[in-house]
Amino acid sequence: MTIYRQIGDKEALFNLALSDSVVQITSSYQKIIEEGGSPQETIRKIAQIGRETSSGEAMEMLRLGIAEARRFPGLPTRMLERVEEVMQPLALYLQNILPGSISYEHAMRHAKLFMTMTTGGFLKLLGSPEADTFEWADDAASLFLAGAGIASAPAS
Repeated sequence: MTIYRQIGDKEALFNLALSDSVVQITSSYQKIIEEGGSPQETIRKIAQIGRETSSGEAMEMLRLGIAEARRFPGLPTRMLERVEEVMQPLALYLQNILPGSISYEHAMRHAKLFMTMTTGGFLKLLGSPEADTFEWADDAASLFLAGAGIASAPAS
């Protein structure tokens, strides 16, 4: 029996692999948040997890999704929905720690901005090794903490 007979087609196989990545990354973020610690420590740890995961399978999945978007037009929408799922623990955490009262949508936007900064965004997609460093993620976390108005502890 072929894998396509079990799963369906290439798009279904991609969605299955994407689901596995989402579960792993989301549970990593949730675990860090549940461990507690200061907001500075928590944000820095999440930044490092983002850096680590963006260096592996998750980045390859993103590149593949972009490359196959024309053949599978629904794929980008599903990928964006999965990003929301991955970012949910961070958005809820930010909603609780950011100064003032912000909406969930605003907190989600902050979470997406944070992860774009820490993972390297388009530089990462282009293969820049600079965004793979501990220093990159830590500097991005410092910048985020300062911009979000959270008093920052010294960088590690």
